[in-house]
Amino acid sequence: MKYQEICMEQTHSRSKCKREFKGVLNKVLVSGLALAMVMGSSTTAFAAGLNIKDLAHEAANKDTNQITSEYGVSVDSAISQIRNTINSINQMKANGSVSDSYIKNLASQIYALETAATSDSSKMSDVTSVLNEAESAVKGLSNASEAETAIKIVRGMLGLTNVSVQNKSATITDFTDIPANAWYYDSVARMVQDGLFAGTTKTTFSPDDNMSEVQFLTVVLRKAFSTELAQYEAQYPAGVGTNEWYTGAYNLGLAKGIISQSVYGSGADMNARDITRERMTDIAIKGLEAMGEQTYSNAAGVSARVTDLNDCKGEMRDSMIKAYTMGIIAGTSDTTVSPKDTATRAQGATVLYRFAYPEERSIPDLNAPVEKPGSNLSQPITIYEGQTRTAGESRLAREGDVFVKADGTKIVLKKGPNGVLGEGQGVAPDLGFKATPNGGRGNEVINQERFSPGPVLGEYDTNSVGKPYNNDDYKVNPWTGEGHWGTEWTVIIKANPMPAEVGTHDGQLSSNGVWVWDAYTNIWEVCCNYPSTDIFN
Repeated sequence: MKYQEICMEQTHSRSKCKREFKGVLNKVLVSGLALAMVMGSSTTAFAAGLNIKDLAHEAANKDTNQITSEYGVSVDSAISQIRNTINSINQMKANGSVSDSYIKNLASQIYALETAATSDSSKMSDVTSVLNEAESAVKGLSNASEAETAIKIVRGMLGLTNVSVQNKSATITDFTDIPANAWYYDSVARMVQDGLFAGTTKTTFSPDDNMSEVQFLTVVLRKAFSTELAQYEAQYPAGVGTNEWYTGAYNLGLAKGIISQSVYGSGADMNARDITRERMTDIAIKGLEAMGEQTYSNAAGVSARVTDLNDCKGEMRDSMIKAYTMGIIAGTSDTTVSPKDTATRAQGATVLYRFAYPEERSIPDLNAPVEKPGSNLSQPITIYEGQTRTAGESRLAREGDVFVKADGTKIVLKKGPNGVLGEGQGVAPDLGFKATPNGGRGNEVINQERFSPGPVLGEYDTNSVGKPYNNDDYKVNPWTGEGHWGTEWTVIIKANPMPAEVGTHDGQLSSNGVWVWDAYTNIWEVCCNYPSTDIFN
């Protein structure tokens, strides 16, 4: 059906396309006819909407055996041919120009890959990888439209997606900046696996980087309407006329009613703006509605719980209430959603994860009473990751308190095997706690926050906002996300001595999660003291 729908759409759109696109469009149609000839059948697509005689006339100069040879290849063979052509293109780029014949040859090889992959779907990860390599190779070339369009159409035919030409094929384990215990790990891993998100480089995901509005719109469309998006991207090929990489996605977003010009402006406007949490939820909710999912809201329950809801206006407010009610987005604290804050790539991947997989949504109990800060600190309290707590309204973490991760996961704090609170639970419940003089743990209490690194690696700025709390520092293991006071770390380190064996690679974590191998000094370092990767602000 995907092949049929794409052929039909491209046929109806031929009069709208630029001359550069018509050549590759004919190539697609001729390729489809060739397949029908080779297979001894005619598809419904051609019978319904195309004149086979006309197509046969276009193909008259191509011998049937030549067609069979061109398209009857294995996945491995097709990939090998494409990579040889990519190598040639890269060499020519280094010399200043790339011949049109190599671009046309690459497009032809990509269509041949689609035919092979349709018959052998076991190597889709390899197919995705080589398509990304091809896209990167032709990016920025003035004569690249035929190859770029081939890539987009074949992705649509095979149901493959990508985020942008800058992204490379990768797996979650390739990224050095995604700790295994990160609150967003599962979300990012699944979105990378699905091909909706990828790295900013081969080894980095850049979870804290911002996303533009049109980037988030694109990944939503790639999950919800992949075939139609491929058609729109082929109809508006990047680099042809005034088309940009996002033109197809922007026009499809308008057609589906997910965005409107009155609210979001032009595609260029959306590309220039970093997306906020309220606009991210608005696009997600309208995307669900465009797919036909029934959305719902508990306005009274959300209004009673969320204090900054009125920062949203009109449709944005309605979408935020729905997203919060349905567990598409979680609060930044127990009473805030921070609608105007800029959303990061990690947050975007998490929202898309919940968008795509309803079973992963964290539905809040909006009928439960809202906990008031300082109401009864002798009872277990709820601590939210990233939330600043102030003495008098809150207190230090205790056993039995509930720690809520940024993705909504709840963990009941308990003491570990060495009597340390939170040991082995991968959380840092007292990070960001603020106290006042003569309160909390002792008489020398000063605001305890994250420390700032000094101008030289490993030397810390004594004028930092963060100060010791009762002459005790709070430190976080960046590999596990576990945070403890210095005196508590002393207990844990004593119970987990340095490994006797030599490390095998830089950044290797010990089996007990306390030590990390430093290949530069050839020694094991305590993770929470490791200067180049400690978590600071």
